[in-house]
Amino acid sequence: MALGALAAGLGMIVLDGTIVGVALPAIISDLHLNLTDAQWVNNLYAVLLAALLLSTGKLADRWGRRPFSWWGCWSSPGAACSRRCPGRRGR
Repeated sequence: MALGALAAGLGMIVLDGTIVGVALPAIISDLHLNLTDAQWVNNLYAVLLAALLLSTGKLADRWGRRPFSWWGCWSSPGAACSRRCPGRRGR
């Protein structure tokens, strides 16, 4: 059970990094970035994700891992589905 939870969490992290990599060409063209700026975007995202993982890990140690794990499993698909919401600007 624990190994499955760890594998799912790692899979979500890898998927998140892949999404940033796929979106990077659109980010470059929309913001008119050069290669150095694009590397900053990618690295800044990785550092921000690591900082959030450390801080939520500390909170999960304090208040329990199960609520934080369920929140992460339910918020990721919710964020992915929010892109399809009607009334979104810039479609």
